[in-house]
Amino acid sequence: MLSVSDVADQGLLDSLQGQLTTSVADWVGCTFGEAAGNALFSAGGQVAFAGEMLSTLMGAYTAVMIIVMIIQMIYSCEQSEYQLDAKKQLKVCHDLGSYCDKSSSILGLCLVRKESYCCYNSPLARILNEQIKPQLGLDFGTPQTPNCAGIKVSDLSRVNWNNVNLSE
Repeated sequence: MLSVSDVADQGLLDSLQGQLTTSVADWVGCTFGEAAGNALFSAGGQVAFAGEMLSTLMGAYTAVMIIVMIIQMIYSCEQSEYQLDAKKQLKVCHDLGSYCDKSSSILGLCLVRKESYCCYNSPLARILNEQIKPQLGLDFGTPQTPNCAGIKVSDLSRVNWNNVNLSE
């Protein structure tokens, strides 16, 4: 076990710093070119970051993070969106596609697209609806006007069960 003073006396920290600086300088040179490496590091291997450059980068990063936080606050998810996501993860929803919300359209440009799903009580119910509705000439409707109604018991006698694939 080495104490902190032993590490300092042996110059291990200086050696580690020199190795790390050399590794970073090599990476910067390979990634961004030798000119970038020379601009950031002096010949002695010590970091020569200009205070202004670092300050500018941190300012830009801070501005981006503030914008991201504002967007997240404005467009935060509602409880129903979390519930839909959970249902999608459980594979109980049939994706109908997306459409442009006409109330958010300006000069023909779509600003908000909405997704539409038919969700059922179980994956089996979803699979049966996906397999049986086409046989009966039924569909799920369109994203704007979904038809998520189930299959009537009276229609089950018309189903060719040999064409129903339950492998999923």
